[in-house]
Amino acid sequence: MQARPTQSHISCTGKDKYNIHVLCVHYRTIFVRNCTRLESFEPQQTLIIQQLILMA
Repeated sequence: MQARPTQSHISCTGKDKYNIHVLCVHYRTIFVRNCTRLESFEPQQTLIIQQLILMA
């Protein structure tokens, strides 16, 4: 997966991929229950979570 310039805050190293996986597992219940309620998160968290959803 190539990192896009506008998404440089999410890099593609092995460690970061592992961390992204951990976040996906951690937030899985939130995704299922509140997938249309991202406004409840901080703006930066919302951007990251949207990226995680796209990668999932």
